Amino acid sequence: MAVAADSSKVSCASETLIDEIEVTTTTLEQVLESCPFDIPRIDYLTIDAEGHDLPVLKSLSLETYRPAIITIEACEQRAVDAISSYLVPRNYRMEEKLFETLLFVDSELPRG
Repeated sequence: MAVAADSSKVSCASETLIDEIEVTTTTLEQVLESCPFDIPRIDYLTIDAEGHDLPVLKSLSLETYRPAIITIEACEQRAVDAISSYLVPRNYRMEEKLFETLLFVDSELPRG
């Protein structure tokens, strides 16, 4: 997969992009599949990808790895809404919003 920097994306630091370059990327799923260790489940997943957080999250099979806890950056309300709309139907509940970081927990885990 190739991704180009997009000047319409705004990072939390409100940086202005000067150049656009094309880079080769891989999915989180591909990284885990190539790992020499058996990873049946992820206990804690944190994503901070400077405006590309939801695509990174979507690159992981939640059914396969089922992170117990997910923290993910969301700088704008539309990002909060998009991430929540993706995770809530997949049985995650948003527990907390800490500045620009959302904390989601697998709904099957007990509270407390």
